[in-house]
Amino acid sequence: MYQINWTARYYYDDLIEYGKYLEKQYPAMVSFRVIGCSHDGRDIFMLKAGCGTENIILTGGVHGRETVNPIVLMAMIQGYCEHKNDWMDRYSLYVVPLLNPDGYMIALRGFNIIRMERLRLTIKSKGIPYYLWKYNARGIDLNRNFPSKTWQKKHRSDQPASEQETRALIRLFEEVPSIGYIDYHSRGKSIYYYRGSMDEAYNTRQYHLAGKLCMASNYMLVPRQDEIEAGDSGGNTVHFYSENTDMPAFTIETVEEEAVFPLKTCCQEPTFHEIVDTPFIFMEK
Repeated sequence: MYQINWTARYYYDDLIEYGKYLEKQYPAMVSFRVIGCSHDGRDIFMLKAGCGTENIILTGGVHGRETVNPIVLMAMIQGYCEHKNDWMDRYSLYVVPLLNPDGYMIALRGFNIIRMERLRLTIKSKGIPYYLWKYNARGIDLNRNFPSKTWQKKHRSDQPASEQETRALIRLFEEVPSIGYIDYHSRGKSIYYYRGSMDEAYNTRQYHLAGKLCMASNYMLVPRQDEIEAGDSGGNTVHFYSENTDMPAFTIETVEEEAVFPLKTCCQEPTFHEIVDTPFIFMEK
């Protein structure tokens, strides 16, 4: 049995190896699939856990520097499989632990990890310390790249869904009928639930489920007026999902607000225990 070392760093290749291990160890419950490719040629992989027809989508690693959630999401899958219960016959989790593998590796190893010279030189020129890097290998914030009503143009050449990583997740949303979605980010131990682009009935449902998330995680709700920070743009994963499916979607921010980048490995195990029950809020009792 694979034993997580909560004090260790898990790099891209480690996550790939772990994902394939989970498929091999639990073949009746887990499947490993590549859903796309990053701009620097790294596979974007997905793990399906469960055998049911009611599907829940979970994502992590949208921002490169948020390095805690990918390994936590994968450890959650292993935990569910080790303690298999009836929900796995009715529900399936579609988990993309690391949507932005290039940004993740930059934040952990530095800009020289990018193999394509043109990309490497462009992102180095931005003058951002590598451990603060939240973007992909083209310097695009994936969580501002989804074609929703809230999306705003940020520079002359900016286009929604311009990135391969963005399009990979959009395809998953389109191909997998789902009953809910959670996107895990860091920092703040908080839950974003409100959608200004959606009607009151939608937001009433959101608020009800967000209360369950608060109980499951002991995180706080972000006030509705803070859905999008002043001066920021929309186009987030959850905005796109909500508007195109009318199903519930939440952003969960793990790790203390005061945590600094690079995030310490000591954040990994507490985060696991805090969010391990969050997908269950979509499941009927």
